[in-house]
Amino acid sequence: MTAGGHPLVGRVREVRGACALLDDVRVGRGRALLIGGEPGVGKTRLAEEIAETARDRRFDVAWGRSSEEGGAPSFWPWIQALRSRLRGVATSDISRRIGVGREHLLKLLPELGRADETEADGRKVDDDHSARFQLFEAVVQLLRLLSAERPLTLLLDDIHAADESSLRLLRFVAGSIFDMPLLLVVTYRDTEVTVGDLRGDVLASLLREPVTHTIGLEGLDADEVTPPPATTRRESSLTAPRETRSW
Repeated sequence: MTAGGHPLVGRVREVRGACALLDDVRVGRGRALLIGGEPGVGKTRLAEEIAETARDRRFDVAWGRSSEEGGAPSFWPWIQALRSRLRGVATSDISRRIGVGREHLLKLLPELGRADETEADGRKVDDDHSARFQLFEAVVQLLRLLSAERPLTLLLDDIHAADESSLRLLRFVAGSIFDMPLLLVVTYRDTEVTVGDLRGDVLASLLREPVTHTIGLEGLDADEVTPPPATTRRESSLTAPRETRSW
C-alpha cells in the first residue's frame, strides 16, 4: 500500500500486527499501539500505512500532531484529532447526546457550543484537578459516542513533543478504551523519553495497560529495502494472522 504516493518499504510484520489490532477493535476491544524509534526511522510513515489500512476497512481516521515549535495551546494534538473527526458532523446532535459533559468539552472544542458562548482556554484546567478529571471524562465520553457510530483509529504523532496536559489525557484515555471500538496509535522518539520525567512516566503507565501493544522501529535490513509486488504486499497485510503483544 501507499500513503501520499510513497510505497512503504519493509515493515511487513509491523503492518500485520496492526491488522490484528484492527480486527480486535472491530469487535469492540479497544487497543493502543505505541510506535517508538529514533528520528527518521519511519514512525510516521508506518502510522500513515496503518491509517490507510484502517480506511480500507471502513474505519474513521483522525490525526493529531504535537508541535515541535512551541506556542501551541494545551491539548493541541487532541484538539486537532477531535476536530478532524467532528468535521462534517452535526455538532448540535453531539452536544445533546453528551449532555452535562458538553460544558467541559467547550474548553477544548468551543465549536460544540452556541455562537454566543465564550471560548474557553484549555490551560485553565491544568492546575485544577477536579476540572481536569471532568474534562478527561468528557473526552472519553465523546470518543465513546464517535467510535460507536463507526470504528475509529485515532493517531497522535510525535507525542514526545506534547504538552503536559496532552500527556495526562493520553494516559487517562488509554485506561478507558478497553471496551470501545477504538485503536489509539501513538508515535514518539524514544531518544527523547527519560525515565522519571512525565513523558517517561506516561509511556510506562501505558505499557502497563492490558490494551497496549508496542513497536520499536529500527533501521531496515538490506533484504527489506526492496518492497514485494503490490498485489502480494496488499494481500499479506489484509489477511494477516494474529501477532503477539510486542512485535
